[in-house]
Amino acid sequence: MEFWRAVGTGTANKTFRLPGMVCSPSTQPSELLGPGKGTKHTTQPSLWPCGAPESPRLRPGKCGKMRGPLGTVLLQSTLETEQCQNIIVIVAGANLLLNTEDLREAASAISRAKVMICQLEVTPATSLEALRIAHSNGVKTLFNPAPTIADLDPEFYTLLDVFCCNESEAEILTGLEVGSPTDAGKAALVLLERGCQVVIITLGAEGCVMLSQTESLPKHIPTEKVKAVDTTGAGDSFVGALAFYLAYYSNLSLEEMLKRSNFIAPVSVQVTGTQSSYPYKKDLPLDLF
Repeated sequence: MEFWRAVGTGTANKTFRLPGMVCSPSTQPSELLGPGKGTKHTTQPSLWPCGAPESPRLRPGKCGKMRGPLGTVLLQSTLETEQCQNIIVIVAGANLLLNTEDLREAASAISRAKVMICQLEVTPATSLEALRIAHSNGVKTLFNPAPTIADLDPEFYTLLDVFCCNESEAEILTGLEVGSPTDAGKAALVLLERGCQVVIITLGAEGCVMLSQTESLPKHIPTEKVKAVDTTGAGDSFVGALAFYLAYYSNLSLEEMLKRSNFIAPVSVQVTGTQSSYPYKKDLPLDLF
């Protein structure tokens, strides 16, 4: 049995460092920029993005020449305060060619998974169909709405076991300002009332806040403070770790899974790179497993 599947992207890294930040850290869609990071293809893929080579090792130099390039451009700033921030711009390109019919053809692979991860780097309709298939087959569903859209189809909320977003995504989806764990709790309640079973809002260096249908009050789960070098992919590191625990350690409480995911994600921000910054199991403390 496959333990988890993801419907997402396979792209290559291209990073630029600038001396200043022009806006808050976020993930933005774009149709203008060339190839970029690759943080959404670390799981075992059943479907490769349309137009991309059938290999997990893409060549940055070749990507720009592909018909329908896909990916992101990262603008990262290390400020005088040594606060590391980034802007991630998604150029979906050929990913938008992945459609609901492709998902239906892959239904047997999805049904064998324990956890299905989806996001919005493919079309919302494609992710929604993947979630429908997973949900109807009893597969746990984990959804990260990035890059987020304000008018997200309400059906998304009803198909999810876990809804996981960051502060900026929560603000767009709820219209509420999210600048603290208390704010995150209020936003999580709005999302929960839309039909989610569990809502997790990640807060970067402040950890995360969780709220569920069985927990009446939001719970803040802090994380250890570290000196960040490159925050690109930190959210994906958190989501990937959480999916791992949902698949392999389902006996753990959700709070314990989040504590462990909170430990793993900061490891990835202490070195440069995206996938290359993700730790191997052998390099992590044994008590995480």
